[in-house]
Amino acid sequence: VSNRVALADLSVFSKFDVTGPDTRRFLDALGANTPPKPGRIGLTHALTPAGGVASEFTISVFAPDRAYLNSAAAAEEMDLDLLMDRATGFDVTIANRTDDLAVIGLMGPRSAEVLGSLADIAQLSWLSARKMDVAGVPARVLRVSYVGEKGYELHVDRGHAARLFHALEEAGRPFGIGHYG
Repeated sequence: VSNRVALADLSVFSKFDVTGPDTRRFLDALGANTPPKPGRIGLTHALTPAGGVASEFTISVFAPDRAYLNSAAAAEEMDLDLLMDRATGFDVTIANRTDDLAVIGLMGPRSAEVLGSLADIAQLSWLSARKMDVAGVPARVLRVSYVGEKGYELHVDRGHAARLFHALEEAGRPFGIGHYG
């Protein structure tokens, strides 16, 4: 990961779609940080009434009325309850997508070369989020990394995950792709 490029299965994240006309207002009220603009990724902390941290969400906004939230694997049920409770009074729908979506991490200094061989990534800057096809697979591509190197998260329907993982492995062979995790 630090010298070339590597893949990992990061599917354990909790995953939620927030949709509806009040999505922006809901995200603004959810946490202590201003939500990102469409096409961007941000972090927010949902606070307790006493000002403590109830949860932490990575928020990807795909459109003014469509956002995607990720949180810790162990917090799925608590975070779903928190989101549903906080959605009261907002015209939004919360959908738990944890079991529907797989997440493939593609990380390392050569990750852009691998992903760029399978998709047009010219519009992906740091902390951006786009929906695009990667090797013919519809994906939510997040330009984010938690390993200290350049990286991407590819969120895809579970039924397509193995095909995309193998396509990334094949595209990464010339770059010495490995695995991490």
